[in-house]
Amino acid sequence: MHPTFADAQTIEVMMGLTQKVAATAKDIEGKIQEQLGKVIGNEQSELAGKAKQAEAGGEHNTDQVACDTQSFASR
Repeated sequence: MHPTFADAQTIEVMMGLTQKVAATAKDIEGKIQEQLGKVIGNEQSELAGKAKQAEAGGEHNTDQVACDTQSFASR
């Protein structure tokens, strides 16, 4: 049995959701690391947390562009 177009779309949606969850987890991890750095007075840890948040934001933006592109292409 061969996968159908609908199956391929479902797989693509699931992959997109997985990427969103991973980016959100990275953002949360960065926020925790930033706050922990502030509490213990470790500027390097604080900056590393901010960097993780920025990276996660970029991943969210990349995913949004991909969604917008797919939406436009399906018109």
